[in-house]
Amino acid sequence: MNGFARVMRDDDSITFIDTDGNEMNISKKKLYNFSAEGFAVTQDFSGKYTYVDTKGHEYGQFDYAKSFSDDVAIVVTHHRNIIDWDGSGKSVPEYAIINKKFEIVGILEFNRYISVGDFYEGFAFCVYNEGNGMGGVFIDKKGNECNMGLTGLSLGSNFQNGLAFVSDYYSDGYYFINTDGKKVSKKYKLIRGLDNQFYDGMFLVGTMDNRRTYVDKTGKDIGKSFKYGCQFTNGFATVQLDNDKWSYIILKGNWYLENIL
Repeated sequence: MNGFARVMRDDDSITFIDTDGNEMNISKKKLYNFSAEGFAVTQDFSGKYTYVDTKGHEYGQFDYAKSFSDDVAIVVTHHRNIIDWDGSGKSVPEYAIINKKFEIVGILEFNRYISVGDFYEGFAFCVYNEGNGMGGVFIDKKGNECNMGLTGLSLGSNFQNGLAFVSDYYSDGYYFINTDGKKVSKKYKLIRGLDNQFYDGMFLVGTMDNRRTYVDKTGKDIGKSFKYGCQFTNGFATVQLDNDKWSYIILKGNWYLENIL
């Protein structure tokens, strides 16, 4: 990515080479691909994380760092030792949000989150402990939890085209919400093992009666379901009809069936 490839030297250190085979003047334990923002996460042999640009300049030093997404990145600035509820000690990460100038622009609530996701369209999904179970919530780029009037979310898909696909404690299915937390669709099932996102402006979901349909960017489905369906690619999606025949859905402002296979 960005014209660079990762290579391992004979001493087991890792660096980047460009398309001419020139090595970048860095030696790391781990290297990750460049993000769209032009930075790659690195880990040195002491365990610390930094960022490197395409010229080999390094920035920051953190206990942990995620790749940039949506012009910001999640980092762990340090760890704090605390006494847990059972009297045992544990080391807890201090999460922060940095911008492309490597300035801290947000701080996450301490000792709340089990995992912190990447940012999409201004929001990141975080998982937290709650009683005997886990829940989820979206945070903004300042680290504030977004009060969307929803409790204990499970994530089906991050925000894309202004919609996220989620479930909550009180729902037996998943639904689309907008950035205000308003539900904009009826309930569907999450198709496990699928790359759940919009393709050609359509999102493949399971119906509550275990069929397949497609939802557009407004949260409205096409009004018809199928025994089976595949993701859209270049305006086409393959579907299985009730008579077990296979056909196409073709996007041309609407949808229609054509050419039974």
